[in-house]
Amino acid sequence: MGGASQDRKIAWVSWKKVCRPKSCGSLGIRDLRAVNLALLGKWRLRVITGGQGIWRDILVARYGSLFPSPHLGGCPNGFRGVSLWWKDVSLLGGVSVSRSEWFSGRVTKKVGNGSSTAFWFDPWLGGMPLKDRYHRLFVFSEQCLELVENIGSWAHVTQSPTPTLGVQDAWVWTLDTSGSYSVKSAYLALTGAEPALEQFTLLYGCGSHGLPQK
Repeated sequence: MGGASQDRKIAWVSWKKVCRPKSCGSLGIRDLRAVNLALLGKWRLRVITGGQGIWRDILVARYGSLFPSPHLGGCPNGFRGVSLWWKDVSLLGGVSVSRSEWFSGRVTKKVGNGSSTAFWFDPWLGGMPLKDRYHRLFVFSEQCLELVENIGSWAHVTQSPTPTLGVQDAWVWTLDTSGSYSVKSAYLALTGAEPALEQFTLLYGCGSHGLPQK
């Protein structure tokens, strides 16, 4: 502790314990890696929900369409030549798209008219893509890329939503009662610890002054 020596000191307490909340008897220091991933997750959801703006037009023009699995990350052609930011948004801390379950496992698709929901790829029924639940059927299907609205009737399927004319499909963040993504709920999913409220307030305050959120 302290001093000018360049020798490595003994870490008497693990960093994981130091990052626990004060209510648990620790220092309440935030895990910056988890904070960064939670903020990147917010960008991921903005991308897949079809946010409007030149920023999204540039991403689609640069990296191509995110269909049919946008919730799994935008890297259909791999990561060769992509920006570090886009790679981070796509992987969200994993070494491959399939390893960012903390995000993809907590978003679901609420079906409206079924015009933007991929029947096999989107998690619109039971929180899991049908291609994973019924993989053998998916392999032999000739309608792999079809949308829900084009498949027909499935009223006989237990707990299946019925398309509603005039209502748009929507992505839902399941960790918040409002269905909207929040950095706090994502942080809890990543760490399992309740962060101090004032720390999040400070973070949002920095964001409101135009500072980068990564």
